[in-house]
Amino acid sequence: MFKTRNELLEIKDIKFDKEIYPRTSYNWMTALSYKNAMVVGDEFPPITVALYEGDYVLIDGKHRIEGVKLKKEKYIRAEILRGLNKQEMYLEAVKRNLRHGSQLSVQDRAKIMIRLQEFGYDIPKMSNFLRIPPKQIQAFKVGKITSTITGKEIPLKQEFKHYAGEVVPDNIDSIQEGFRSISPINLITELNTLISNRHINIKDKKVVEGLRILYKLLGKYKAIRKDEITITGENNGN
Repeated sequence: MFKTRNELLEIKDIKFDKEIYPRTSYNWMTALSYKNAMVVGDEFPPITVALYEGDYVLIDGKHRIEGVKLKKEKYIRAEILRGLNKQEMYLEAVKRNLRHGSQLSVQDRAKIMIRLQEFGYDIPKMSNFLRIPPKQIQAFKVGKITSTITGKEIPLKQEFKHYAGEVVPDNIDSIQEGFRSISPINLITELNTLISNRHINIKDKKVVEGLRILYKLLGKYKAIRKDEITITGENNGN
């Protein structure tokens, strides 16, 4: 691997590859805070890209890019890496995103562990690379990773962590994409607070329609004991 001097790149020419970039999503609040800091004159380090088969592939700096886009600017300064294959690009992206910027999410770390395992990393080597004690890695894998029907290992977001250790449908990974990795109990508590205190904006048609859908869906659940819930339907005799 060798670097070139920093260059000014047009943002539209920078490729975001999910197989290379280790973050499953970006935090818009972080991007907004970066944008505000840029507006008042704060300087940020260049993003990092790798030149691969003619494309500038993002290695580090998603939030900085989004911050610049919020400023309605089209260009950003970038450090360009050359001579890396795809595995080396991924490992470099992980190292850089571990060192600085927003903390990697639980799902990000689980996804990284799966990829490292595919690269032949055992737990000691994984521990050294991620700077996490081996025992924590083993416990993390048990609690945050599950397998699909076809045997593919996938990381679980907060809303789906109760599936850890179970075999799940292959589409569970795509279903998770729309979730923000927030504890379900927190979501339910917040909604209960809004409803009980009459803070729901009933003038918003989309909110009202969403509540109607929620009301119908809740009708599928039937409490069978104080601390147990089951879903009613044709297959369970209800």
